[in-house]
Amino acid sequence: MSSPLLEVKELTINFGGLIAVNNLDMKVNTGEAIGLIGPNGAGKTSAFNLISGVYKPTHGQVTFNGENITGLPPYIINRKGIGRTFQVVKPFGSMTVLENVMVGGFVHTSKRSQAREIAMQVIEQVDLKRKINSLAKSLTLADRKRLEVAKALATQPKILLLDEVLAGLNPTEIEESVKMIKNINSSGISILMIEHVLQATMAICNHIVVLDYGKKIAEGTPQEVTSNPEVIKAYLGDDYEAVNN
Repeated sequence: MSSPLLEVKELTINFGGLIAVNNLDMKVNTGEAIGLIGPNGAGKTSAFNLISGVYKPTHGQVTFNGENITGLPPYIINRKGIGRTFQVVKPFGSMTVLENVMVGGFVHTSKRSQAREIAMQVIEQVDLKRKINSLAKSLTLADRKRLEVAKALATQPKILLLDEVLAGLNPTEIEESVKMIKNINSSGISILMIEHVLQATMAICNHIVVLDYGKKIAEGTPQEVTSNPEVIKAYLGDDYEAVNN
């Protein structure tokens, strides 16, 4: 049996007295789409920051493609094949969509023509061709979110970490974005996504990991996780406890 593409073992980070991620074990295989869910403050983005090199763990290990990448700088981890988006989208506002995506293309080439070619392919993939010459600051939120995904895709990742790319979108935009993420996954890129729009997460992901107060409290298929009493309690809190006592 082949080893996972991404594996974290006993991953932990403390901020003073606060344990943001507590002994997390998780695997993502090649081609898989995994959802990382949990209430606000559960440690999901901190886990992304540990995997992508923004934070160095207090304890534990991150293995990618069979290599220990724990504590490496973000730009090296990105070159190795881990791309990510951020909750707050920050495009280069005075640059066009094409120029923004080309920035990602330069991760693997110093040639402008090659970076442009990579960017053109990615822009088509995320359905932004109609806006290719628009300035990033003129885009709608939905298109800025797509641009964020495009910038990450241009770095040619093997796995894409998506941090709330559906937040703030209307139902039609969510539906279109779900289709885009599924297409990215079908192209062979593994997905690890944080999302509060649970219905969309369930539509994309075949496996869900649930965090609460930094600790993994459940994992399994979407059906298993949504019927787990601990998960329901984590989302509904005292109301759930009162009803069930």
